[in-house]
Amino acid sequence: MQGEKKERWMELCAQAAIEQLIAVTPQDAHARSELGLYYAQENFRDKALTQAHAALALDPKNGQVLGNVAEIFETLGDRKQAIEYARASMASDYGLNGLETQPGLRGVLADPNFRASGKK
Repeated sequence: MQGEKKERWMELCAQAAIEQLIAVTPQDAHARSELGLYYAQENFRDKALTQAHAALALDPKNGQVLGNVAEIFETLGDRKQAIEYARASMASDYGLNGLETQPGLRGVLADPNFRASGKK
């Protein structure tokens, strides 16, 4: 139980740190996508989508941002959108290697519809 409390406390600290970073640098697309991913994992759908869309508006071609947005949609249960953003991320400098570092995208990367894009 003690370990769970510590882990939860660390998650809340990370959330607060990202929120403070965004307050200071609201144009940081990567921070917004990370915060969106945190919100998705906590099942705050509206907050997650708000941050995802803000990140995409700031840097729509950033492969890591696209990968995080893919993971946000996957976490929220929207595989179709997750595949779309994962494909866009893979076409960027982030590539398949970058996507493979995101454990939340394992299902997307294994999905036959993702592989149907012709990328391996």
